[in-house]
Amino acid sequence: MLIRLLAKTIQIEFLTVLRYRVNYFFSVITFLFPILASYCLWTNLYSQANEYQPYSINNMLLYSIIGVGMNYCLRSGVVITLEQMVKSGNISLELTRPVSFQLRLLYKDIGVSITNLTLRFCPALILCLIIFKLNLSQISIYGFLCFLLLITFGFLILFLIDFICGLLSFWVNQLWGINFIKNQTITLLSGALIPLWILPEGLKVIFKATPFPFIFGIPIEILISNVDKNIVLSSLITQFFWIIFLFILGRVLWHFGSRRIYVQGG
Repeated sequence: MLIRLLAKTIQIEFLTVLRYRVNYFFSVITFLFPILASYCLWTNLYSQANEYQPYSINNMLLYSIIGVGMNYCLRSGVVITLEQMVKSGNISLELTRPVSFQLRLLYKDIGVSITNLTLRFCPALILCLIIFKLNLSQISIYGFLCFLLLITFGFLILFLIDFICGLLSFWVNQLWGINFIKNQTITLLSGALIPLWILPEGLKVIFKATPFPFIFGIPIEILISNVDKNIVLSSLITQFFWIIFLFILGRVLWHFGSRRIYVQGG
């Protein structure tokens, strides 16, 4: 049942995007602008100094393109969805459904993310590989499989952070400010736009004590560099810890927040 529900959710998202073809075309074109900005930035930096490497310009551009793509495609709408449901009172209906509310939100996010990756990111990536003449030979099959596993766990961390922020709507009237701060924090600390290796050692230690670098930055670094099995294993363990911690925190907030739901009628 759950697999069929997930498959149906993905199918609906695909059909929704393909139904509005003009909007889809412009979304792919718009997606290329931040990639082009990153290309101009890193080619200019690499042309002026060598201290921005341990990666070649080819790998740095790959990192930037994939980082922008993941940051765009895996972003969640859970915060807005939860806020609207709490304000409208429709959240009470979710308690009566046979499938877990959190699980259905996750399936919705998976459907949107897979659709974005397949229909928006992949065409943009192919265009970038052709236009910028990038080389993928340094990406091994093992590294790619590790990346898929790590980015999946990163997606779960991102979803749980969004779910927790969305639950604050039980206590906070407007979540716009919280959602904005959360989005900017993830963009800055996750390594999606700025690689962690260019930061001072002190900041690296601080950032890696948070769940954010394990969403995008570390998975992408493992993809484009020589894979160390110990780093992969330690990253997976750390991601698993954050998933368990954030899941428990989300359940606690849901437990207390759902107690604030009052249904009137007869």
